[in-house]
Amino acid sequence: MKFKEFKKKQSDITHLVDGSSVNKNSGIIDLIGDIDWLNSVLGLIVSLLDKENSELSDKEVRDKISGVIGILKKIQAHLMFIGSDVGKGCKKGLYITDDDIKWLEKIIDDFYLIPVHQFIIPGGSIHSSLIHVARSICRSVERKMYDFDKIDKDIKYMDRLSDFLFVLALYINQILGMDELVMDFDRKRS
Repeated sequence: MKFKEFKKKQSDITHLVDGSSVNKNSGIIDLIGDIDWLNSVLGLIVSLLDKENSELSDKEVRDKISGVIGILKKIQAHLMFIGSDVGKGCKKGLYITDDDIKWLEKIIDDFYLIPVHQFIIPGGSIHSSLIHVARSICRSVERKMYDFDKIDKDIKYMDRLSDFLFVLALYINQILGMDELVMDFDRKRS
């Protein structure tokens, strides 16, 4: 197919999966766009981790990163399902199950190696920094889902996903030997 076959007259209206029409600047389109944005950032993280993995000599670290890549790819598929639920205007989730939420909770427990008792300033490795960006987008998606009375399981999944992304950012820094930057609220302002 050639591009011109897809070319249409520009309009401020778009269509959802369920066939309904909405303005392109509607909140539901903004929500779908943010889910896509989150998924794209996760794709970038997967690509960067894959590149990092090909350059590492430590097999144990490579295996851990390979495991993370597999988890992130599964999460990307879940986000496609959630985006589909939102685009269909579903009130009952079609794809995300309690088992998917339990899976996220289990990997949070598996990756939560460093007890956190202070505020962490996002940073360390580029991978960890981007995971914090993804976490922030995820929180935004979760907040917007409440605005549209969206599916409880999808909202719960997004809540657990943001928790996982926080833990993952710390985990990646740890396995790459990067220190976390901890906020010091006791220091005096200059």
